[in-house]
Amino acid sequence: MKASTAFVITAFLVFCNAPAEAQEKVIVGHSARAALSIGPLLYGIERGFYRDEGIDLLYLSLRADLGIKALLAGEIDYS
Repeated sequence: MKASTAFVITAFLVFCNAPAEAQEKVIVGHSARAALSIGPLLYGIERGFYRDEGIDLLYLSLRADLGIKALLAGEIDYS
């Protein structure tokens, strides 16, 4: 095999095996565990819709007062 051919093949393999983009970690807190309003959110997490879009979504069930405090402290992203 010629050196130029080996170089092209090696370069191709290096660029094809580049690591995927890092997932953005997002934490969502809600005060209700069985509310219908969080159904689409939980469905999207379960089916991997957020992961497909580059979001590592974590759902937390918190008391309302703790959710506000965590949001103000920057511990969660959305409430």
